[in-house]
Amino acid sequence: MDDLTPMDPEYREAPPETPQETPCYYGTGRQPEQRPSHLPIIIVLICLLGIANFVTVFALLELKRTQAAAPQPGADITQQFTLLPADESSEPSENDDLTLSRSDENALSLHDLYEKVIPSVVTVLSGNDRAGTGIVLSADGYILTNARTVQNASSLSVRTNDGETCEATLVGTDSGSDLALLLVHGISLTPAEFGDSEQLAPGDSVVAFSNPFGSELGTTMSQGFIAAVNDNVELSGRQIGVLQTNASLNSDSAGGPLFNACGQVIGINVSRVGSLVSYETVANIGFAIPTRDVKTILRDLLSGQSDLGHASLGLTVIDIPAGPQSYWNLPAGVMVGSIRFTGPAYAAGIRRGDVIVKLGDYEIAGTQDYATALDACIPGQSVRVYLYRGGKYYYADITPETAE
Repeated sequence: MDDLTPMDPEYREAPPETPQETPCYYGTGRQPEQRPSHLPIIIVLICLLGIANFVTVFALLELKRTQAAAPQPGADITQQFTLLPADESSEPSENDDLTLSRSDENALSLHDLYEKVIPSVVTVLSGNDRAGTGIVLSADGYILTNARTVQNASSLSVRTNDGETCEATLVGTDSGSDLALLLVHGISLTPAEFGDSEQLAPGDSVVAFSNPFGSELGTTMSQGFIAAVNDNVELSGRQIGVLQTNASLNSDSAGGPLFNACGQVIGINVSRVGSLVSYETVANIGFAIPTRDVKTILRDLLSGQSDLGHASLGLTVIDIPAGPQSYWNLPAGVMVGSIRFTGPAYAAGIRRGDVIVKLGDYEIAGTQDYATALDACIPGQSVRVYLYRGGKYYYADITPETAE
């Protein structure tokens, strides 16, 4: 008798053998093919379709919200304000005769350029043995030069390129930009043609005229190119542009004109840029104030605003990048980049991130417009500032302070 039982671990009962039948298609003898299942693909497609529908609905809701919050492009934003009546007593500036243009003519040769512009370049003589350079603005005797040449002068006179000399009267000075305006009578003058400095770009050819060695050697010319175009440089409270050139200039070149290749004035040479840089601190770089800002300074000098100080709101502004402006559907303007807590703008409720769309009578589309509008402000006289914040427009009346 076998000692093993079904409970013993060594006991194994073999399973009954069953024949393995291979399924086949009846009448063919072939084994059926295994068809893949499409269920996972269908599930993935359904999920993707659901996500796409969700994103589309969310985008439409977001677009509807931003369009409701922000103004429509091209709309007249001033219609959403209660504007003050226009000041009809203001007279047009005499400086409106100074028009800026960009010539479509081909560039002149240096010889032809010299012959074209030299009648408009004059030498400014002062009684303290100083000599500077001036540029003729108009046939009726207005001449622009640098302020340092005429400062504390016992007498002033102007000498043309053909040797004719005439006494000059000081109309006004702007120490911040180091520019001065003179007026002469009794001599025939040829006004210079002014070009549009806003069309300048680094690499453009320029020619500078000046009296770098006083009156002994006369007017000289120096060729170079635009090295940089700087906007909104703080200069004694005034935000102006500054052109950098590699044309050979020194501190005695101030007041002389900077011409483009077509013989148009596109800047006035200066000896320094506030406390930032001067010919004593850097070499082989010249500086000029672009005609865009020269025109604003001339307007002030012609209206009698001579060294009265420039206005400040106690804030700085930046251009709005195109990406964020489009995404948030912001209006044209400038964004407040920084603000001084003790300044007049902060006291009026303006904050960092606000978009200034109008300052006084000036529509603001960028920092250049803001600089022009700020130049028109007078310290101590209230000005209305229009701004955009959080989908709504606001305004604030601010009294600018005198910039330090």
